[in-house]
Amino acid sequence: MRQFNEDNLTEAVVARLKKTKNPRLREIMQSAVKHLHAFARDVNLTEEEWFEGIKFLTAVGQKCDDKRQEFILLSDILGLSMMLVALNHKGAPGATEATVLGPFFAHGAKEYGYGADLRAGASQKGEDVPETFRVPLRVDFRLENGETTRLKVDVTEKEQGFYFPLASKPKFVRVDGEILKTLDFERSVDMLKAQLQEDEDVLGRVDAARALSKKNDRDAIAALGKAVREDAFWGVQAEAAKALGDLLPARPRRRTQGVRACPQRARNAVLPAPVCVRAVRGRAPRARLFRRGAHWRGLAAQDSQRRPRRVSSSRTLSRR
Repeated sequence: MRQFNEDNLTEAVVARLKKTKNPRLREIMQSAVKHLHAFARDVNLTEEEWFEGIKFLTAVGQKCDDKRQEFILLSDILGLSMMLVALNHKGAPGATEATVLGPFFAHGAKEYGYGADLRAGASQKGEDVPETFRVPLRVDFRLENGETTRLKVDVTEKEQGFYFPLASKPKFVRVDGEILKTLDFERSVDMLKAQLQEDEDVLGRVDAARALSKKNDRDAIAALGKAVREDAFWGVQAEAAKALGDLLPARPRRRTQGVRACPQRARNAVLPAPVCVRAVRGRAPRARLFRRGAHWRGLAAQDSQRRPRRVSSSRTLSRR
């Protein structure tokens, strides 16, 4: 009996494929086997790692249904879709590169020359909307007991209302969908605070910080200040800092006992001057602006009788 090892196994598998009747299929499969075996040898793939890969591919397949094909998305993420376009649609030197078909592709659309008016023959105007469309939305409710209820709906009308049966009052609501969107619905400060503090989704916390910037409320300022200091993701810290900058200029100036600097990446994201939170005993956190390596100034009205100190952005600051 022939003994197989890493040196002769690939040759044996390729030989078995020689009987494939379709020559193109034979060529593709033999090449796939060679590259797949080479990949395993290159990274010294273990059985546990390959099983994790099998579980991932299984999960991708389980997500597919008659309306969505997740392997196409996987092909896009790996760059394979774009590679196929580049191989099969080579353009002239200097021409715009080809790309994958997007949601606005229309098969058999009229071709226009350079400088032509693309609006020719268009009939849709103003408030006209398509008669048929579908917007899939996922709505997550975090309940008082900590459980999350996830519901899916399809928006098929220009204006549409939904009612969701829940076991208890939700602490916060997160709306997510499969398309780019802008959401604007009224939420209480308590609901936004809970989302900013407890939502595992980074985008959900960012959305809560932006919504709190419209609430001129002591509790909102306190929640944003805490997010600037304690949130695990710098992007949320930056959004909370920007929200404080929107809220605090309209509030009266108070004396401070200390100023705590924002994390570095959050400071860099808030330009031209980062927002820093100061902790005031017994009061909600407020914010001030300062410039790295330069003088600092308050967000509220400037005190013309006092000259600002030169301070460092890397340590706790104070001003009497």
